[in-house]
Amino acid sequence: MNSSLFRVGELVHVPASVHLLKLDPGYQQITTESMLNPTPIVGVVMGIPNEKLLEVYCRGAKWSIPTRNIYKI
Repeated sequence: MNSSLFRVGELVHVPASVHLLKLDPGYQQITTESMLNPTPIVGVVMGIPNEKLLEVYCRGAKWSIPTRNIYKI
């Protein structure tokens, strides 16, 4: 899904088995932490750094998630 279809503040569905990434703020390509999402969750779009990633608040933190793995609610 193209990131232009999402807006900051919007609720999104993140399916199970999606990788949640924390990226180095200065480089945006270096992963500092990752987690495999164990169950489907709802998150809030916090930012759109590029067309392939969204910053989503879920599981108590801000995670970077590939847009291809996120669905609008």
